[in-house]
Amino acid sequence: MPARKRERTMAVATLDGDILIEGHSAMRLRCPDWATFTQRMESMNLELVCNNMGAWRWFPEASSDPRTFVLHGKGGQARGIVWQGRRRRFWVMSSRVWGGREADRSLCRDLEAVAAATGIGQWSTPSRLGDALQRRAWFRRHGWRWESRPKLPARDRLLGHGVGGRGQTISEGSRYTGVWEIDQRDAYAYAWSLRKPSGSCGTAEGVLESEGSVTAFGPIEFEITEPLKCLGPLPIREGDQLRWPTHPGVYRTWAWLEECRDAQAAGVTVRSDGPALCWRKWVTEPGWTAELSEIRRGAGGWGSAVKLATVAGIGRHGRQPEAWVEVQRQERGDVRYGPGSRAYGRRRVDPPAMAHWYSHALMQARRRVWHRAVAEEWGGRRVIAVETDALILDGPPLGPCVHRGDDGPGEWSVRRADCEVWTPVLRWAIFGDGEGRTPGLPGEMRAGWLAAHAPPGIAC
Repeated sequence: MPARKRERTMAVATLDGDILIEGHSAMRLRCPDWATFTQRMESMNLELVCNNMGAWRWFPEASSDPRTFVLHGKGGQARGIVWQGRRRRFWVMSSRVWGGREADRSLCRDLEAVAAATGIGQWSTPSRLGDALQRRAWFRRHGWRWESRPKLPARDRLLGHGVGGRGQTISEGSRYTGVWEIDQRDAYAYAWSLRKPSGSCGTAEGVLESEGSVTAFGPIEFEITEPLKCLGPLPIREGDQLRWPTHPGVYRTWAWLEECRDAQAAGVTVRSDGPALCWRKWVTEPGWTAELSEIRRGAGGWGSAVKLATVAGIGRHGRQPEAWVEVQRQERGDVRYGPGSRAYGRRRVDPPAMAHWYSHALMQARRRVWHRAVAEEWGGRRVIAVETDALILDGPPLGPCVHRGDDGPGEWSVRRADCEVWTPVLRWAIFGDGEGRTPGLPGEMRAGWLAAHAPPGIAC
């Protein structure tokens, strides 16, 4: 069902336990205990952000309150808490989920601007905001009904065997005096707006044997008989690295039918290696992408929050179902709450995730980057590095590009880095003016990574 508009006031939960409402003039509300804190949060209808959940004064009390549950991020770190009030839930979230920002007046002001621009109110995380906007766009076009999703075994295959979207460094340990970066704007959102497999999925003997289907996904074996001049069309995942094999050999991976056809056109031998999932029709949903792109184009400094919501809204469909924990209402007589009162426990739920859309969109984003890389390399350019939505070239791009700011979803923009470029083992980094750029690396890890890998004399 479409998400309801959430009219709330953004505020900061200070580490010492108080509430700081960041309006035209800051107002600090003293909270001597956890009960006072929750009472004010509910009575004033607040949405709160906090700098460090682990160091927050009321985190131990919140963790032991039966009306709350703790949200954990990657690595088991606490990212926030959800507290169940009389009629609704309230969130205290780590500000790190909004691009690693600090919980201050600037963040509150930007999130208020996002709420006003989207017209859907305050949401606790980028993924919840992106999901709410997705559902609104779907409801406007189709009404209440949501797309048919794959059954749990099919989703396990889609999510467990997908190779993801991150790229690799092509030339490790090399240095260049200047490079050109071509970047695809809103790559995942654009891929999401393309046609996607629709309806319930069936099974076929193999990806290549899925006659009568529009697309299929399954295990394959491919063989490269002669060294390829460009990136291989089928990426494989090796630990944290995604690479496109170019040397002769036999490789195994999982792939979509479109990728297999690209490989066959490039002279690679592809064979099915087991049963595949298949779909018999397409669906196209460009509304959500166009809406967010228009909002972001007119945004100021808060445009990064819209970008986060776009990517995170798609990423929600790539979560494993068993990882979700939700609050459930249940009747329970308890001395603390009185006989017949409502208490709130925890249970695992199966979210309405479009795992086939998620996997297919990532594949389409990878294919567009691969097609562009092949075109540039056949034209004489050398691809230094590949990222989720970008290529780093040793010369000006030969294909069409636009200037940054004039680009729309799916268009390629170009930027030149007139400085030293160094390609380390794990990521590529552009160094200029004493700073490093490390795409694909979480903000909290960037400083430590640069300290360990950057050349001498580079400030971290």
